[in-house]
Amino acid sequence: MFTITQDKIKCPVKKCDKEPTGLHRLITHFRGAHIKGKDSKGTEEARAAIKSIENEDVKKSLLKEFSEYGPEMDAADEETFDVRKCEGADEKFIINGYLQDTICREERQYALFLANGLKKNNSEIKQKLDLDNCEIMEVFYEATLMRDYWCRNRIKFNKALNCFTEKEKPWGSEIGSNGKEKNHANYWAKKHPLACWMMNAKPDLAVLYRKNNNESPTLSFIECKYLSEVDTYYNKEAKDFKYTQVELQELILEFLCDDLELKYCLDKGEQYVEINQGEVIIARFVNGDSESDEIKIKGEELIIPITKLKEIGY
Repeated sequence: MFTITQDKIKCPVKKCDKEPTGLHRLITHFRGAHIKGKDSKGTEEARAAIKSIENEDVKKSLLKEFSEYGPEMDAADEETFDVRKCEGADEKFIINGYLQDTICREERQYALFLANGLKKNNSEIKQKLDLDNCEIMEVFYEATLMRDYWCRNRIKFNKALNCFTEKEKPWGSEIGSNGKEKNHANYWAKKHPLACWMMNAKPDLAVLYRKNNNESPTLSFIECKYLSEVDTYYNKEAKDFKYTQVELQELILEFLCDDLELKYCLDKGEQYVEINQGEVIIARFVNGDSESDEIKIKGEELIIPITKLKEIGY
C-alpha cells in the first residue's frame, strides 16, 4: 500500500520535470498542470503517460483524477501555470509596483483587502456587493467552518453530514464504527464524494451581517475571483453528479444554518439567535475603474475595481 512519505515522485508526463514530494502533491500538480483547463487531446496525452508508472497505487490515484474532481484541502495552493497570463516584458523587477501596478496575481491578496473593507463597514464596498443598509458583524477570512465545527463534536457532526448528503445525493455512504465514527469525511468507511467536497471546500470569505436592524443575522459566503473562473466539481460514476463552486457553497450554507443550526450569541452570552442562510456572492476583481467587455457578460459576478479596493482595504 502506498503511504504518505517525503519521497519525491517524478511526474510521468513527457517534458514535465516536476518531482513533487509525496503522493498528495503529485496529484495536486498533475490535476493543475495536466488536467484542469486542458482540451481532450491534452487530457488523453496525460492519461496515456500514466501507463508508464510502475507503482500501482500511484497509477490508480492519478487515473481517479479523470473521473472525479473536487476541492482539495490545499486547493488555494494548487499549482497552476498559464503562459498567456504570465508573459511580461519587464527589464527590471521593482517591488514598489507590486500592488500599485497590480503585478500581484494572487486572489487571496485582494480577498484580504476586501475583508478589511468589510470589517470597516465601508459603504462603497457594501454597495458593490449588494449589501447596502447592512451592518457587518463578523468577517471570516478563508473560512473553514465545516472542518472547525467537525472538530467540536465529530460524531454528531458526521451523523448530520451523512444524513444531509445522502438526502441530497443518495450514495450508500457509511461513516464507520469501532472508533472510526470521528473520521473526517475523506476517511469514512464508504466515502460520499459530496461530503468530502463540502468538508474540503474553503470559501474565501464568510460574512455575518444584519439587515435593517433585524436582530437575527445572516451568513453569506463571498467567492473571490481575479484571473480564475468558477470551478465545477464532478464525479463520473453517477449521472449528473456535478456541482459548481457556488452550488457547493450554497449546500454548505444550508447545512450550517438549517441542519447544524448555527447560533449567534448576543448580550454577552445571555441570548442566542438563529443565523439565517444567506447566499454565495461572486466578487470579480478587475484592473482599472471599470469592468472589461469580457467580464460584463457575467451578470452574476459583482465587479470590484482593484484600484478602489486598495484605497479602502490596504
